[in-house]
Amino acid sequence: MLLLMGCILARAQFYIGLRDSKYAVAGYQWDSGWQVQLDQSIFEANLRSQYIRGSGGFQFYHNRYFDFMASAFAGTTYCNNFYDFGARIDGSYLPLKWLEFDAGINPRYDSDYGYETTYLVGLKFHINDEIALLSQYSTIPEYRISEKRARLGLQFKVKNLAVTPMISVPVKGNTLNLRILVGLKYEFITQRYLNRKNSN
Repeated sequence: MLLLMGCILARAQFYIGLRDSKYAVAGYQWDSGWQVQLDQSIFEANLRSQYIRGSGGFQFYHNRYFDFMASAFAGTTYCNNFYDFGARIDGSYLPLKWLEFDAGINPRYDSDYGYETTYLVGLKFHINDEIALLSQYSTIPEYRISEKRARLGLQFKVKNLAVTPMISVPVKGNTLNLRILVGLKYEFITQRYLNRKNSN
């Protein structure tokens, strides 16, 4: 039993991070591609207004050229004054070592705003193995409500850490209504834990 548990842990990774500067995330991903994730809002004025979301999905890699992920999610506030659920499907294509095409679709239902289908398209220019330049157009909600926004940013990767600061501006309306969005992900390796379990 311990050996079986060790094999599972060896083919998995735990990660923590930040999404859109507002949500703390923690997740668990197996090498098979399956993963689960929990998102928790931060910076809310009171505890009852906090938002929590659970999601689960599958990520598929096809050599170095194609990456695909599909997941389902559901979330609510602590006081249950609204809830939402839906799916997220993302894909990327890397025809050249330095050029990547990204796209995503997000069908979702909000208890106040109803159903809508939102999407994202973007380009990623890989300067080297650690730095990339990102350019995106997205209607996927950053803070619940769908908006048409253009985003420009950088992605830095160093070992198990990835940090993605971006500037988001509305395509229409007051272009001064910009946001600074920060994404962060740190992955933990479970091999050491496996060795300790097997030594018992």
